[in-house]
Amino acid sequence: MNISTITPSENRIEYSFIIPSEKDFDAYMKVISAFDNYTRMKIVEVLIERLRKESKQYHSQYIYPLNSKEIKDALENDKKIKKMTEQGWRNHLTQLREAGIIGRIKRKVDQKGNPINNTRDSFFINMNIFDRFLFGTKLGQEQIRSYMLLSNKIEELKEDYDCVMMVCTGSDKSKCLTFNKEDEVVVGRESSHKPGKYDSKALVLSSIYKTVTEVEKPHLKVFYKDGEWFIVDYSSNGTFISNKKLKKGVSKKVKNNSFIQLSEGDSSVVLYFSYT
Repeated sequence: MNISTITPSENRIEYSFIIPSEKDFDAYMKVISAFDNYTRMKIVEVLIERLRKESKQYHSQYIYPLNSKEIKDALENDKKIKKMTEQGWRNHLTQLREAGIIGRIKRKVDQKGNPINNTRDSFFINMNIFDRFLFGTKLGQEQIRSYMLLSNKIEELKEDYDCVMMVCTGSDKSKCLTFNKEDEVVVGRESSHKPGKYDSKALVLSSIYKTVTEVEKPHLKVFYKDGEWFIVDYSSNGTFISNKKLKKGVSKKVKNNSFIQLSEGDSSVVLYFSYT
């Protein structure tokens, strides 16, 4: 078992920030403003899910978009969304479209691919807008490069260890714990009561992650059993995989190359979990 920070000097990333042009700045602010609303975020979620399900089966964008009624029906059971008029839904869709997050077309076929007589405005997610945020600035490009370098290092470590857990966010980014199938390890925030005690069998996080449970309790336990890797949440503020909160005290099987979020908000942390 080994704890290390995989940022050797030759691969260290130089972070910088370049102020975007006025045109790019206005575009970014439109996107940020569009996402500053729960209903609009849920609309985007519905369209992304639609794209995931249908785009592999139907290559034509004239099939997988949804009209305003179909979007509204998909969200009818969400109690956080207040009832609104048809115009209210159109206003949300317009703001998302003007920000470039979604596109609009006249759909000529129904969801089964059959021609329809009366075409209706339908909407699809514009995935390119997310790529613009990632690749459109030097800062974004440097972040991507740093993750690619860390990914390469993880693969190297897996040649000597069965499992690697790496910190992806915050001041501890790139800190990792390597261990094998016979090891049982814990994850948590550093403790002022017993400093250093858990360093040999734990991924100990900086105190800056203040909503993460202290390692002596701990936040999370990891173990291998019957050919599978498992984690158990013992925390006060929760552990999440794919935005789903784990049941406290219940073993959860972890898929390879998973992202595990400890707690929520600004003081949370995301871990990358990879094994051979």
